[in-house]
Amino acid sequence: MGGADSVSASAVPQVIITEMVPQPNKSPTDPTDSYEYIELHNTGSSSVDLADYRLKVWTTPTTSQTWDITASKTIPAGGVMVVWVYNVYAAGLTLADFNAHYGVSLTTANSYILTVPGTERLPNTGVQKVVLARDTGEEVSIAKYNDAVFNNTDRWEDTAIADGGIVYEYPEYEFPGNITMRKIASNQKATPGALPSYPNIWITELMPNSSAGGGSPNDAYEYIELYNNSSSSIDLAGYKFQWYYNTASPSTYVTWDLWANHTLPAKSRIVVWLQRTESAGKTIADFKNHYDVYVEDSVIYPFETAAQGLANTGKKSLALYTDGGTEVSRVTYNDGTSNDTTATVDTAEDKSIVYSYPVDNTTNMRKVASSQYATPGETYNWFYGDVHGHTEYDTYGKGTPAQAYKDTKDRGADFFFLSEHGEELDHRTDYPQSEEWRDIRLQADLHNFPSTYSSFPGFEIAYNHNTGYYGHLNVFNTEWFYERYNKSFPSLFDELRATPEAVAQFNHPEDHFGEFNDFTNPDGDPLTYDLIPLIEVRTDRQFEYFKRGLDKGWHFAPTFGGDDHAANWLSTKSRTVVLAESNTRDSILDAMRKRRVYSSYGDADLRVNFKINGAEMGSKLTSPGTLNIDVTAVNPTADNISKITVYSNNGRVVASQTFSSRKARLTASLPPQYGYYFARVEQSDGDWAVTAPIWIVDPMPMELSMGNRQTTGAAPVQVEATVHNNGVSALTNVVVKFFKDSFDPANEIGVTTLSSIAASGSATAVTAQVPASAGVKILVQATATIDGVSRTISNSVIVPELLITELAGNSPGGTGPDVDEFDFIEVYNNTKNAINLGDYAIRYDYTDENDKLDVTGSFVIPAQSAKVLWLRLPGSTKTLADFNAAYNTSLTASDAYILNATSRQNKALNGNATWVQLVRDSNDSVVSMAVYNEGTSAEYGPIVDGEHVISFLDTTLDGSSIVYGSPLDGTYKMSKLSTNQPPTPGSVLSSQLPPS
Repeated sequence: MGGADSVSASAVPQVIITEMVPQPNKSPTDPTDSYEYIELHNTGSSSVDLADYRLKVWTTPTTSQTWDITASKTIPAGGVMVVWVYNVYAAGLTLADFNAHYGVSLTTANSYILTVPGTERLPNTGVQKVVLARDTGEEVSIAKYNDAVFNNTDRWEDTAIADGGIVYEYPEYEFPGNITMRKIASNQKATPGALPSYPNIWITELMPNSSAGGGSPNDAYEYIELYNNSSSSIDLAGYKFQWYYNTASPSTYVTWDLWANHTLPAKSRIVVWLQRTESAGKTIADFKNHYDVYVEDSVIYPFETAAQGLANTGKKSLALYTDGGTEVSRVTYNDGTSNDTTATVDTAEDKSIVYSYPVDNTTNMRKVASSQYATPGETYNWFYGDVHGHTEYDTYGKGTPAQAYKDTKDRGADFFFLSEHGEELDHRTDYPQSEEWRDIRLQADLHNFPSTYSSFPGFEIAYNHNTGYYGHLNVFNTEWFYERYNKSFPSLFDELRATPEAVAQFNHPEDHFGEFNDFTNPDGDPLTYDLIPLIEVRTDRQFEYFKRGLDKGWHFAPTFGGDDHAANWLSTKSRTVVLAESNTRDSILDAMRKRRVYSSYGDADLRVNFKINGAEMGSKLTSPGTLNIDVTAVNPTADNISKITVYSNNGRVVASQTFSSRKARLTASLPPQYGYYFARVEQSDGDWAVTAPIWIVDPMPMELSMGNRQTTGAAPVQVEATVHNNGVSALTNVVVKFFKDSFDPANEIGVTTLSSIAASGSATAVTAQVPASAGVKILVQATATIDGVSRTISNSVIVPELLITELAGNSPGGTGPDVDEFDFIEVYNNTKNAINLGDYAIRYDYTDENDKLDVTGSFVIPAQSAKVLWLRLPGSTKTLADFNAAYNTSLTASDAYILNATSRQNKALNGNATWVQLVRDSNDSVVSMAVYNEGTSAEYGPIVDGEHVISFLDTTLDGSSIVYGSPLDGTYKMSKLSTNQPPTPGSVLSSQLPPS
């Protein structure tokens, strides 16, 4: 499983910390801590003088010791320098002694003796942070140890073995700026002065104990997975295995010679199936069916071993050798116990043992996990969990963080993320002082069990009500948290950009909580689309928002978040599924950053894989040529897969197939016509999964903008689509097609051929008609030949039948935000037909979705006319005559409808609301939406009684209104034209309507 990742050289600091030994062995002649060292690596292309640097060791969060490197010492480009921490315990020792201690041959050219005061040294217990900094104070590289539980003072998990090296790598993140090294191994053989070198072939997975599934005898499907880490193919005919069944006697082993020619391609895997006597009559198809894998037959290498195989009991080793006798790779299992002869700690039935590359310059693979899902030939494993949960630290939550982590582990989760509301935590504006935040982080650390269960702290920041109609986001893997009043939506993105190790998620995108300003990029930087790698998708409505966000340019993967507040974490079978190398925090977070994630609704074990040209979900492909799409779905239980669908831009279906079995596979070969592709898997019981997309990131010089305009004919409006050529050569064979609701050919309503468009030019196509019902979604696709390749872009626009054109949120009279007695909502009929508002209802911000204000009976708006809905608060005795007097109007009962607010929805529009929706009774779909007092339309003052004092900029003036125009973004959200205007209920200006 997995491999050593390469990192862009431009992203890596020039000098990094690669190894430390804080606890050298004490011998009769060498006092303790006399051979501590810190290994530095110059990753750059030019030399570095260490005289410009210093080391700082933080022994507690507030206590440090600084060691200045004063003498000139050069690390050549690509070189390594061992800094010997020369303290009082090392007095009298020489470099020759150091070399003898570690069995190395360092010289004065690649070692530096750093004399430190008195007994100062690298402490052996508690969290320690070592910082390499320039003399200017700029920090360059950070390495921590004993930090499994943050801020602890007594743990020594990384210094448990004397002379044990702690090895670090620079982690790969999507954004630059990180200087904290990733600890990949500790208590290893120390290798001062030598960076890890990796064998060409690795043993990456082992299955010693296969079950008797399908009537097969036990151990019929044992296997050894090999990975070729080199850049060239390798013929396994030149290799052999030696199995050491009695590790107490190294000369006792069995040899399995891989005599047949079998090619292991570069950077690929092969699975050596040990065909024992029990495997007689079994085929490769049987093997793949046993493990529910869809690898190619060529990946499986059947190798007969007769009665021999991998034993299940006792400490055992297996090594791969060349035929010439050179050891290449070695693994050990059932080790680390008090009894090497009876141990079975790694050999659960049908569970595999996973290994990773060695870091001590030996051939000994590192065992990273056992009891894993068997994945012969696969790069990643499937891990199931939840990314959104709350406890009693939330006002409406229950249970403690400790309980949440324990319960989710007990309920079978592989991982779990807590995400308390930042505004609910103590010291919410000063996170270092928050005891609740500290407890969340502490409990996550205490309940984290690498390879078994990964627990993560996080927080939710909720931009709604007064802080902008954006929505909620989760943020994980940070030392900090913020709440919505002290970190604005745009500035949160700045914080994420400065914290590349963080992982963030858009939560439950929907009208009620917010859809992130229709997924508008907050700063216009194209790189911002990569800052949020996750988005919750747990309903069909959120599935539509997921597609909308992709079409707006975001690069995110779907998750399922339970958002539980009642101490029922993971009470359903819905899960977020991550494809990762192993179940560790680093591996899970890496997978999320790479977007190897999917949302599984209703099914806790559905295994889905989606690849294009062999690249995993979440990948970005450049110039891919033909797209070989491969979607596989396996349900280990009896639930049947019913359908697999592959989607592209604007919800276009590019491939689909029905099934009726627990295993299914869809393959298709398509041209690289669209910008992204993802898969949806459906089951017969109604459960489903949605995968992360795979993006085609070739430059697209073509853009498509859309709008609508009024007509004089029978159609309410026409839709126009303008194709822009942003490239340096002409677009040819340009064809624009219009569709209603979907890209089904039967729904095509118009086609225009634009022939060619010159560089930097544009051309517009217009629909001949829009269906008279309006309220529909019109989709447009523009296809053109670009550099000899046919490419397609698409967009959509909603043609609303009704428009909210004016709101009075601070009506005349009253002395508070919830006592305005004449708030109103003006509605305009955008069609050429009369519409009965009795089929609609009003909902406004932050009330239960069932608490709508329904328009009952018959209240008809004639074509292209406006009428008024008066929001009358409970207990009000005001009449229509009072309303007219307040606004100097003469409206009749046929012009104004009185919406009597309920006891549950009883605030005026200025009472903490930020949006109003007009929804259909038939399906609760939104027809028109007006947003106000959002984001920059509000000012936040000091905190009083636990809340900020807020000034509402859109509703400042008593007796004023907000004026809206036709949507500009192709949605149902009205464009705000002006605020604090004199109200004109029932009167609409032409500037508020679609252009003629």
